Amino acid sequence: MPRRREPRRGAVQVDGQWFLRASGKPGCSREFVRKMSRFSYILRVTALLGYNVRKTDRVSYMNQKKAATQASAGRGTTARLRLAISSRPAGDVFSTHDLLADGLGISRSALDVALKRLVDEGELRRAARGLFYVPERHAVLGDLPPKIEAVAATVARRTGDQVLPGGAEATNRLGLSTQVPARPVFYTTGRASRQHAGTRTIELRHRTAKLAHADPTVAMVIEALRSLGKRNAASIPVMRELKRSLTDAEKQRLAEQLHLAPGWMRPILRSVALSTRHSASTSSQA
Repeated sequence: MPRRREPRRGAVQVDGQWFLRASGKPGCSREFVRKMSRFSYILRVTALLGYNVRKTDRVSYMNQKKAATQASAGRGTTARLRLAISSRPAGDVFSTHDLLADGLGISRSALDVALKRLVDEGELRRAARGLFYVPERHAVLGDLPPKIEAVAATVARRTGDQVLPGGAEATNRLGLSTQVPARPVFYTTGRASRQHAGTRTIELRHRTAKLAHADPTVAMVIEALRSLGKRNAASIPVMRELKRSLTDAEKQRLAEQLHLAPGWMRPILRSVALSTRHSASTSSQA
């Protein structure tokens, strides 16, 4: 065991360190200890302040450098994004998922910053959470809201689920009804939710995937007739409008997918599918 070194005679301990005190002055030990303690405290405070000042300057410099780098990168990202959306028509609705899938070479965080900048500048409008659209400006009405079907289609692309218009929306889009639903309803194979598009609300209801692989027009016709019911679906005006509005190619796909419709609806759809557009237009004029 090493021998402990004893302090020299006349030494005084201050903050764990030994100091020699002045000799020949009786009663100077207390004053010496007080002065040394104060001096040691001043040294510690000065060193701590100097370290904090250097640390603060270093952190401030790094923050300024990072902010300058982000600003320069953000300007480049915004210009690249502005060039990408310049080819989109007015009223086009897209999501951040669509932009990332386009291969712009932009990270998600940089894309969010650039989108916010373009929204603040008025070049884009926010349709819903994660959805944006190119504003369509009217001479009298100003900026027009996005179309509901475009918002629903964008939600379908983002989630990867099938989205079909509900009964009231389908009848309106096919010209079978002039009533515009106050709250559009769409059926989805995914989770049920609500999407806010401006001042309107889109309701997504879960529906089994029976019509997921059907032609969109065929699925819309089936949903419209289901909404009208057996009596109204078999009426002459409804069948006449379907024969007139559907193209021959759509009628061909309708004939191929009759098995997806309910049993009571198949005779109606078969009658529509077997008619030609020329004969339907001639009968409507007569």
